[in-house]
Amino acid sequence: MDLARRTPVALMIAVGVAVLLAGCGVLTQDPAAGRPTPPAPPPRLHGEAARVAGAVGGLAAALRSGDVERVCRPNAVLTAAVVGEMNSSGASCEATVESMLTDFGPPRLTVLGVALEPDLATARVRVRNGGVVPLTLLRAAGGWLVSFSDGNDPLSALNA
Repeated sequence: MDLARRTPVALMIAVGVAVLLAGCGVLTQDPAAGRPTPPAPPPRLHGEAARVAGAVGGLAAALRSGDVERVCRPNAVLTAAVVGEMNSSGASCEATVESMLTDFGPPRLTVLGVALEPDLATARVRVRNGGVVPLTLLRAAGGWLVSFSDGNDPLSALNA
């Protein structure tokens, strides 16, 4: 293959790699090397911390798949108190979730760490814009449920 034919192929590959890297997460600039570096991977969690992270992952998965019914079913993903508060605030939980998904798309959530108390956990969660928010979870029969976080419903906290 001559140079004239290889140049467009090489350019297409370079553009494809750039698009792939852009879609994989936020890149930061390493000033010493002068090149982008990927964000640090989240820590490996074990035991209850891993179960808390799994509950956050369950919320993210339900939002990604558009499973509004699961998100808004009391004590499925969110605590009954959160669902009740969302339903009493003027718009239903379902309408709020659908509006959030339409306006912002499903949040990209990465659990960076978990602080545990006997029946309470706080997950530090990196969201789509690179910010970190605390997400509160309560122990429930068989697992953990996402609750109010910093006094807000958790979906507002995640889109802050």
